[in-house]
Amino acid sequence: MAFFRYSVIKEDTLDMPFKNLSVSKNHIAIWNRKQVKIYELICDASKSDEEKIQRTEKGSFTCTPTNVILFDQILFIMENGRINVMSFQGTSRQQLTFAQNEGDACNMNLNGSYLVVGSTKGFVKVFDISRSSDDDRVSVVKGEG
Repeated sequence: MAFFRYSVIKEDTLDMPFKNLSVSKNHIAIWNRKQVKIYELICDASKSDEEKIQRTEKGSFTCTPTNVILFDQILFIMENGRINVMSFQGTSRQQLTFAQNEGDACNMNLNGSYLVVGSTKGFVKVFDISRSSDDDRVSVVKGEG
């Protein structure tokens, strides 16, 4: 773990083998095909080198994700062609869906507050996730090809 703002680097071992990870301002999510764990990382530059970075587990739950994205205090979990909006404890808050003719979600990425999701049938949806309503979708585009 590194906090370059404070020139602090700390090696740490996580308690779960993971396939991938996602980071946000103060959180890191790690996952494999069975589980997701979320940690909060706090850097206190006034403490000694050994104590500057503190890692606290904020949540852990069982699922089979293919992708996970952190945004603020929520997770976007891609699982079985669907995207579930979840809390750090694994409670489902909402589901982002494609219509049947648009295919299943197969890829997602985040840029600022825009979640971009691609489907198996070439559709791309862009969600403004700083807003809570499903009607705040920015655009739906069908790819050529």
